[in-house]
Amino acid sequence: MRALSSIVLLLAIAGHVRAEGAKEAQALFEAMQAKLAAAKTLQVHFTATKVSAKGNQRPERRGVMRLGATQVLVVAWDPEEAKKGSGFRDWSLMELDAVDYRAAFTRLSISTRREYTFPKEGPKLTSTAFALGPAVEEGDRKLQVVEFTTPTSMGDVRIKLWIDTATKLPVRRELKDQDGNAHTEAYSSIELDPDLGPDAFAEDALKEPPWSRDE
Repeated sequence: MRALSSIVLLLAIAGHVRAEGAKEAQALFEAMQAKLAAAKTLQVHFTATKVSAKGNQRPERRGVMRLGATQVLVVAWDPEEAKKGSGFRDWSLMELDAVDYRAAFTRLSISTRREYTFPKEGPKLTSTAFALGPAVEEGDRKLQVVEFTTPTSMGDVRIKLWIDTATKLPVRRELKDQDGNAHTEAYSSIELDPDLGPDAFAEDALKEPPWSRDE
């Protein structure tokens, strides 16, 4: 009887710890979301990789996302093809009334618009099943892993997000869908309220990868 009581007590304590962790994870996520929502414009440099459930990996892409008052531009290159002068790998310019990339950046992805789409009932995204992952250090940065599930028109996507606890900005994200396909994004820089004029969204604004001159 005592052993059973001890097990029940341990289970109750574990459940309480998970519940508190979920609250902490959601609070940190919402702090990140509020900081990104306060910025009128955003510019993000990212790398993205995708591994299918069968283990096939697509070449890493490097890209830029620019979000303005009414438009969002996402351009990504295959680095090896870009070195050969092959130009763009992918280009997308959209009006913000068609898709809310600010929501995508917090809850889903900025580079997988075709694979993971918004719910059929509208562009509003929700997330559930928050969980607090491990705290990790990368260099002088302290990161906290937050996990949650976002439902899309292609099914639920489980997301793991690394958030810088000092800046409250995302550093890396892993998405896994119900079929076992995995997608990873890493954000090398996130600029809040950069000066993005109309030319920043012109088709020739990013003819060359912004990093090509550095390599």
